[in-house]
Formats: sequence, C-alpha cells, structure tokens
Amino acid sequence: MKQRYILFISILAVMFFVNPALSVAAANQVEFTLGESTYLVDGQTLQMDAVPFIDSGRTFVPVRYLASALGVPESGINWDEDKKMVSLSRGDLKISLVIGVKAFLINDRLLYMDVAPVLSKDRTYLPARYVAEALGGKVSWDELTQKVLIDLSGEVQLPDMSKVTIETSRGSIVLELYPELMPVTVANFEKLVNAGFYNGLTFHRVEDWVIQGGCPNGNGTGGPGWHIPLEVKAGLKNLRGAVAMARSSDPNSAGSQFYILKQDAAWLDGKYAVFGKVLSGMEVVDQIVAGEKIISVK
Repeated sequence: MKQRYILFISILAVMFFVNPALSVAAANQVEFTLGESTYLVDGQTLQMDAVPFIDSGRTFVPVRYLASALGVPESGINWDEDKKMVSLSRGDLKISLVIGVKAFLINDRLLYMDVAPVLSKDRTYLPARYVAEALGGKVSWDELTQKVLIDLSGEVQLPDMSKVTIETSRGSIVLELYPELMPVTVANFEKLVNAGFYNGLTFHRVEDWVIQGGCPNGNGTGGPGWHIPLEVKAGLKNLRGAVAMARSSDPNSAGSQFYILKQDAAWLDGKYAVFGKVLSGMEVVDQIVAGEKIISVK
C-alpha cells in the first residue's frame, strides 16, 4: 500500500512540474518580454520556441503560450485551417479570432480590434491585450523592461452590449448593434430609433431571403431626409440574421431603410453596411409578411 501511495504522489509531481498547461491553470500574474523566448507565470519561468514581437503599437504572442498562460487548457485551443481561425475555450467563455481580421467573437459577441492576428513562420500570433482582457485580465506595459504584464486576479467582465428591440404583432426581434465597428451607421440608426422614427412603419419588402423596412412612404422610396456614407468592414458578412442598411444604386444613399437576412447573401458583401445581427427572434423574422407593421423600435 505504501509503495502505491508513493507511486501516486510521484505521478502527480511529474504532471505538475513537466506539464506547463497544468501548472499555469490557476495563474494570477503573467509576464511576456519582447524578443525573449521565456515568460513568467506566477514567478515560474517557462520556455517558448518563438518570441513575442511588437507591431502597430501592439504586442503579439504565440497563441499556444498566451492561451496556456491565461488558463486555457490544451483541449480548448482549436485551429480551423479552412477559415484561418483560432478558437480559445475556457469554462463558459469562447473566443474566436481570424487571421487578418480586426474583429473577434466572445461567446458570439462581435468586438473590434485595431490590429489583426497574424501568421508568421507557421506560427499564429495574437494581440496579447485583446485576448487577455477578454479572459478577465488587466494588461499593462512596462516601457523600461519591454514587458507585457497581465493580472488575472479579477473577474471576467464583458463590455456592455448595444441592443435594440423591434416589436411586431408576431413577437419581438432583438438586435445587437456594432457601434465600434460601424460607428457612423449605428449612430444614424440609434438617432432614428431614439426619435421614434420607425414606430408605426412597416416591412414593405418581404422575399424568401430578406425582409426590409424603415421607409416612411411604405414602398421603398422614402427616407429621413438625409443620407449617410457607405461604411463596410472586412469580416462583417451578409449571413442569415445579419442587419444592414438598404440603399439605391448610389453607395452613399442609405438613410433609414434597413434589411434583415433570412438566408446568406454573399453577393452583398462589401457593398452594403452590415451593422448588427439578430440576437433573438429569427422565428419572428421568418414569419413577417409584406406590410407587417413595426409597432416600435427601442
């Protein structure tokens, strides 16, 4: 019995000291230094086979080392070669980032970055600040030592979500808006919502793939009396549930009319301003008929 106990303790010791993913699971303090292949997790020095670098004022760290240091288990790190997307899962949080795209998802919430993940020498590098903050870390930069310091002792706090609700006789449609990604378009939409512009209007256009509303004339010819410039962002696709501004053949002619997609419409990508998505109520969208009244938007 004593020999079995000693063997069990020995196995645990090997797991703890040899497997870095296990030893850093409960980390509170993490340090990465530019150009160095070692990093610190709660004072313990660990080794990398690649080094952090800085670009456009942001520090990039190899994904597996950054994720492990932030408590993401090996099984929670996944790479989709076709989409060039890396996903990190820790507990009930999931973060998805795509190479070259300045936006990322946190539990299906779309947030903006001022830089994009990169591939370099067959390594995926992620901007340390955005990933760490998404996992509840507080990030600081030490200019003297060229270190990124991450404090993970706090709780995860997701940023406030910008939402509006469209009330119809068939039920509610809740939209999430993207003010950081589409500031001009969202500001215009929220201005109209706050003024009660949409209350009492209709969805004048309904086809098998789309519904469109927001025309004060009820036939697709009207608007609020002004136009806004076309605003597009890479990564915002015309997928089922996407919310975007309708317009004429003039790219800068959007005003108040918007559409919600019932089916993917890739041919519209890059041509129309996608500024949100349906959070709940797609079953209502699917039931809307031409002339359906918009009771309120708030």
